[in-house]
Amino acid sequence: MNKTAIQCYLMMLTVIAGIAVPVQAAPPEISDAELKALHAQYLEEMSKQNEREQLRDKKSQTQRQGRRLHQYQQSALRDIMENVEADSLARQAKRTDFKLDIASVDMTLASLGMMPSQDNPAEGAADSPKRDLAADATNPVAPLIQLQFKNVFVGESNAGDGYSNTFVIQPVIPWKIGEQAILSRFTLPLIATADLGGSIGREYGVGDLVLLNAFTSTIDKGGPGQAMIGPIFTTTLPTATSDFVGEGKYQAGPGFIYINTANKDLQWGILAYQQWSFADAGGDDDRRDVNKLFFQPIITKHFEGGWYISAQDILWSVDFEDNNRWSLTAGVRIGRITKLGEQPVNIFVEPFYDVSGNNNGNEWGVKLSISFLFPTS
Repeated sequence: MNKTAIQCYLMMLTVIAGIAVPVQAAPPEISDAELKALHAQYLEEMSKQNEREQLRDKKSQTQRQGRRLHQYQQSALRDIMENVEADSLARQAKRTDFKLDIASVDMTLASLGMMPSQDNPAEGAADSPKRDLAADATNPVAPLIQLQFKNVFVGESNAGDGYSNTFVIQPVIPWKIGEQAILSRFTLPLIATADLGGSIGREYGVGDLVLLNAFTSTIDKGGPGQAMIGPIFTTTLPTATSDFVGEGKYQAGPGFIYINTANKDLQWGILAYQQWSFADAGGDDDRRDVNKLFFQPIITKHFEGGWYISAQDILWSVDFEDNNRWSLTAGVRIGRITKLGEQPVNIFVEPFYDVSGNNNGNEWGVKLSISFLFPTS
């Protein structure tokens, strides 16, 4: 629509409405140069607008990419943590299964008697209490309550014809007077002699009762253990039911003991005591007096599982009333600390042989022993 037409249109409106409307002056003419300048300015503004929109789009795209990258990183991190946790749980489960398998094997071996059972497996050191108990069980003066039963079979004796047998009941009781530790050991034998010939034959009966009291003190040797030393006093009561199974004399005498336990795997020491008769039994004064020295070397080696090996525990002796006759027995004791049900016991076998060569000794024999142990806390 041109400018003339516009002016005509306004005049018509003025006439129709009856209102005098001033006619606006015609806009100034725009030259081609100005029009081109305006067009160039318009294009420049549009270009800047496009650049701004492109920047906004690029920024938005960068933000979207950053958010996607962050989400991917978070997802990847969660996957890694889940895999690590799953792997850790798997390894822990394998270790648990392995421990359970080992425990099952241990229980199976223990049930077959091939491995000592453990009351307290905390320590994996479960064998240590057993070895401590073994050390006490083989220590003649350890403060351990015991009830010992021993059977000594002699296959050949120079004192008679054929075999003889002695069953020994031997309770051991530790106690104290003030701070002084005392250990009392009672020995009561039940004897079956060899065939003594003639009208006597074999004799059966209760032998003499021997009471040994040890007054021990400990010596700190450093390291894991100690040494024990102290005097001994022995008393023999003539409880024999026959002249052939006892000596018919009241006897007593002093002695001493030393045992080194600084190394818990190896014990060594010596026990010795002297006995003299000082009174007859029942006024029977025709029996020979007693003047004997007894001694026993002590050496014991302990192993894992409660096993041990030691020298014989049969006493050596010198009889000063019988031309200083020696009695020397060589033997080896093989034993183990184990359990019968819940009861700790010490079981050993001890073959021995008389090496003194006198005519009154026992040539060879075997000792079997079981001791019920009652450790105190």
